Amino acid sequence: MVIIKKVRRLVSKKVNLNHFKSKLFIKLFMSYLIIITLFLVAFSGLVIYNATSVFFNKKNQEYHLKIEALANSMDLQVLSAKNIIASVNSSETIRMMYASTVVENKVMDSYLLYQGLGELTSMKKLSNNLDIFNIIVLFKGYNRAYTGSGVILLKDNYEGELNDTPYYNVATAGEVLDMPDIYDLTFSKENIVYGDNYSYSSTKGIVNGTILAMFNKKSLENKLSTIVGKYNGMTINYKENTVVSYGISKGVIFSCISGVDRNLVFHIYINKEDFKMELDDSVYFGVGFIVLTSILFVLTAYVMSNRYYSPIDNIVSIIMPPQSEGDEFDHIINGIQTLIGERNGYREKMVTISPYARQGMLHGILNGNMEQDRLKILSDNNFIDLKKPYFELVLANIDYQGAGQIREIHYMDMIDIIQSVCIGLSTEEIQILCYIKDNKNLFLITNSEEEQQLENTVYKLHQVILKEIDDENFMITFGVSKVQDNINYLKAACQETMDALDNMLTGGRNAVYFYESSYAADKKDYYFPKDATRRVAKDFRDRNMTDLKKFLDEIYKNNMDKYDATPRTIRLLVDELHIATLNALKINNVFNTTQIQIDKIENNVTLDEIFNYYHAIYETICSQLEDLVTPNQDIEKLNQDIINYMKDNFTNAELSLAHIGALFGVSNKYISLMCKNCLGVTYLQYVQEKRIEYASHLLQTTESSLEQIAGMCGYSNMLTFRRNFKSIMGMNPSDYRK
Repeated sequence: MVIIKKVRRLVSKKVNLNHFKSKLFIKLFMSYLIIITLFLVAFSGLVIYNATSVFFNKKNQEYHLKIEALANSMDLQVLSAKNIIASVNSSETIRMMYASTVVENKVMDSYLLYQGLGELTSMKKLSNNLDIFNIIVLFKGYNRAYTGSGVILLKDNYEGELNDTPYYNVATAGEVLDMPDIYDLTFSKENIVYGDNYSYSSTKGIVNGTILAMFNKKSLENKLSTIVGKYNGMTINYKENTVVSYGISKGVIFSCISGVDRNLVFHIYINKEDFKMELDDSVYFGVGFIVLTSILFVLTAYVMSNRYYSPIDNIVSIIMPPQSEGDEFDHIINGIQTLIGERNGYREKMVTISPYARQGMLHGILNGNMEQDRLKILSDNNFIDLKKPYFELVLANIDYQGAGQIREIHYMDMIDIIQSVCIGLSTEEIQILCYIKDNKNLFLITNSEEEQQLENTVYKLHQVILKEIDDENFMITFGVSKVQDNINYLKAACQETMDALDNMLTGGRNAVYFYESSYAADKKDYYFPKDATRRVAKDFRDRNMTDLKKFLDEIYKNNMDKYDATPRTIRLLVDELHIATLNALKINNVFNTTQIQIDKIENNVTLDEIFNYYHAIYETICSQLEDLVTPNQDIEKLNQDIINYMKDNFTNAELSLAHIGALFGVSNKYISLMCKNCLGVTYLQYVQEKRIEYASHLLQTTESSLEQIAGMCGYSNMLTFRRNFKSIMGMNPSDYRK
């Protein structure tokens, strides 16, 4: 409303066109127009930027949701395949089928075969995945393939295995197994195949067969094409090989990595035309509004110019004679200089105001409150109180390393001591100025006629401060800039002191560090384990503080021994350690670890302090996880007692789940789950492996017969002893003794 009233008054009055004859008025008017133009351009740019941002954010969100839906669909498929393979490997029925046909070399019992095929059919149904075509299980050294729909006779014994596991590709089962001459539909139909090796025992490295989970390719492609859209392309890559492709693989790419298998990557391709933004009515309305606003602002600019030029016009009428020739600005300046007595010493009195003003201006520069363009003006007019040509800037850091807690007033006492030392060491030859940055940091400026004196002064200043403080718990560390002879470089010197002080990362506290120009070209090579997040997450889950300490020691030792670590490189290393720790906590979210907070390490610390910090953080995390996961110590003791009993009595032929359950008052299911959670194997696998391990020892160290050794190991049946020994050790007991 104020602007509209001013415009009305302007219209009601006679416009003074004589003002446009003045260059000063024109420049004043044009300056307002430039400001208005810049404002309108900035406003228009902001409107356009916001419109385009909303458009592109909406598009990106739309396609990110599509790629996530695609990834979720495929993850369900892969997860179904993994569960099937895990179920086959842990199935006792499948294990008995392998033992009967391969280990004992017998004709399979028809009821056992019926049970095995029924389990494969149940696995397919229980997966709740309608895209599963079939499941194939093959045993090494046997000429049958077992599927959910029946048994397939092979021409020869199957002797192959999947080398690169897990296997994932579009192929026929015949191509995967190198059996192209099997014409059964299960082997010849092209499907999406997910495969892995079958292991009869838990012994690592021994492969006893192959398991394939096959998914209907056409059904899956129809489902994925519905998710992706009619006019888009899509590819699914596994280990950088294209597994499934749909549409045209051109345009803007949106990618997503599987949450189940990191080797599985999904891409969708969007036509670039879909990202072209069309102008709507709101844009044209905005342009019209800007034009009308511009007209109003131009009128306002004239009003403001006329208002502020009027006093100058009055001065001009006083100091300039009518019809003055020459430059208007020269006449005005000369007239003003005459009026205020510039030539009579007025300027000199104004410039040399007081040392307090000069100190305040320098303090503003050191704390980042003074622009570089004002710095030159202050130095040219002698506002800054540096009397000598050379100066060196020091950032003094105060840190308390004692065991007790101290208050802020103790830091203020240290600052008072440092300020007193600076005053005491200042002389006519060397001037030392002191400015407080915060309660733990001060800027010190040494100022001298000779460049060589400055470095010695810094060392002397550091020694005297430590002597005056006389408390080994307080650490005073200096970061020193390069020597300068131009006050315009004062702000740059501030940054140099901070970079120099960062050397305490590897050099420690209570020292003096000088800035080196090579800091700008620091090498970024450092050691950090690629599997750091996985290792830390596992150790958090297991509350394994010993391995966590080894992990931190490994990073520290490798970087100190093998790499020339610089401060900026160490910062990158610490950032990566921080991120790996946070990600490990996220992985263990099932333990409700979101209550644990980790603060990022800031400046002015040593590398030892950083690693001690993470060591303490890891101990806290493990302690909290221990409280969250195992609040009942009685359960832990019961589990350990059961394990100890199994370990001491595995040679007892009467040992069984029922016997242990009755002894400790728990169910068979409880013991089975405890074995899987605590030992990583089933009860039967644990007992068998302990017995066979003991049997192999007796075969090498005694002359006892096989029957005697079988009895000493807890076997009452020689056939069972031989079968278990061969399945775990890969050979017969008699051959092992040779």
